[in-house]
Amino acid sequence: MRLFCFLGMLSGCRADDGDENPEPISAYETEPEPAIEEVEEVGPVALELGEGYIDTSDWCPNFVQTLRDYEGGALFYGEYLIREQAAGVTELTGHMMHNRGITSLEGIQYFTGLTNLELFRNQLTTLDVSGPPALEELVAWNNQLTALDVSNNPALRILDVVNLPMISFDDDYEPEQGNNRLTALDISNNPVLEVLNIMNNYLTTLDVSNNTSLRSVDVSGNNMSDPDDVIGWQEIELTLADGGWLGLPGGMGDFLYFWP
Repeated sequence: MRLFCFLGMLSGCRADDGDENPEPISAYETEPEPAIEEVEEVGPVALELGEGYIDTSDWCPNFVQTLRDYEGGALFYGEYLIREQAAGVTELTGHMMHNRGITSLEGIQYFTGLTNLELFRNQLTTLDVSGPPALEELVAWNNQLTALDVSNNPALRILDVVNLPMISFDDDYEPEQGNNRLTALDISNNPVLEVLNIMNNYLTTLDVSNNTSLRSVDVSGNNMSDPDDVIGWQEIELTLADGGWLGLPGGMGDFLYFWP
């Protein structure tokens, strides 16, 4: 009987199922391996779809290159700006921002922690800094500005958008005059503004009645004919500078300077 069962096991027969055609059973039978699911590689194109990575392909190329130069490219993953890195930047200043041929600041809205921005001698015609609401200092000398929006910058303390002749000691250097052409400026939503310098623009009037923290205003070289073209300067207790309204030589126009 034992020999019969042993032989039956070797032949793969089931002794108790009563099946006339039993299926053979292998002593080495195992569960089939699961099929390997193919996983698509995640590259920059896929990352662009995530909230943490921002496509910069439509931005001003000179601005993108300037951002790439920041700390050796730390703000980028391939062609994409890293949102978290941008939000942690507090200053974009110094030579890296000067004379870079920047025509648009599209993308600055992702720098939500920015407090200090300098843009000397670029080619901006409009500038909207609503995106970084923590901005405290904005300097944009010698651009080509015709419009400036600082309406969403309640922390702004210093605003400097002058036009200044660029001088050099080179014999063949010709002085360069800045080209900002602001005809209007709304600073009613900047209650802590302390220093305002808009020399050599095209303003005919300026309302400072909401800017009770102002301690100096320079509107020299604008199209103003009377100190009262600066609306509210007496109400916020500014004082007309000594010599206040002066004609300067060299075609620089009238000069007006206030301090409290």
